Amino acid sequence: MPFSRKSASVKSDRRIALLLRERTSTPVDILKIASQLGLAPSTIEKILRGQPISDLTKRKIGPILEESRENSSVRRRRERVKRLREVHRLYQLKGSLEAVGVELGLSRERVRQLLKRGVQIGLFEYTPPRKTEVSKRKILEDYEHFISLRAVARANKITISSLYRLLRHYKISDTRLKKLKISGKKRICIERYNMIVRSLGFHPTTTRLQQIGIARSLLSNIRKIWGSIDAFRRELGIFI
Repeated sequence: MPFSRKSASVKSDRRIALLLRERTSTPVDILKIASQLGLAPSTIEKILRGQPISDLTKRKIGPILEESRENSSVRRRRERVKRLREVHRLYQLKGSLEAVGVELGLSRERVRQLLKRGVQIGLFEYTPPRKTEVSKRKILEDYEHFISLRAVARANKITISSLYRLLRHYKISDTRLKKLKISGKKRICIERYNMIVRSLGFHPTTTRLQQIGIARSLLSNIRKIWGSIDAFRRELGIFI
C-alpha cells in the first residue's frame, strides 16, 4: 500500500476510534454501541485499543458515527441556548445577578458571563446594572411622595424596567406599594386642607368647604380615603 493511502487509513482508524471513545466509557456503553452498529463487542474493543479495522467496517460505521456526532453537537447547542434563555428569564424575574446565582448555584460573575454570551449570539438584550443602584429606602420614599412608579424612575434616572427589577430584587410587594400610595394620598389631602385653613384663618365646616371651588375635589378625595370628613377630622384631631 502506498504511503499516502496507508497514512489516510491510519487517520481514518484514529478518527473512528476517537468517535467511539466519545460515546463509550463503560462496558455497558460498549454493548450498547455494538448493538446499534451491528458489530460484535470484541470489534468495538479492538477499535478502542487502536488496532486496525477493515475498510468494510470503516465504510459501515464511519458515516453512522459522524452523523451521530453531528446530531449530538446540535443537541448540545440547543441545550446551551435553552440554558442561556433560562438565565435571562430568571434575571428578568428576580432583578439581580446575585438572586439568579443563588437560584442556579452559580457565582454572580458566571451569571453575568452567561447573560453577556446570550447577547453576543443575539438571543436577547441585557444591560448590566449600574454600579450604584437605587436603594430600597429611596424607592419607598419616592413612591410615597410621587405616587407613580414612572415618576420614581424619572427622579432616579433609571428605566421603568430597571425599576421593576429593583422592586422584585428588594421584594417590594404590590400590597406595600398600595399602602404607600394611600399614605401619599393622605399626605396630599392634609397639605391641601392645611393650605385652605391658612388662607381662611380657621377650620372650615363641611358646608364652607363645599362653597370653595378648589376644596370640592379635596372633599371627594377625603371621603374616598377616610370614608367621611368626620373620620378625617378625628384622625387629625380637629374639632369644630
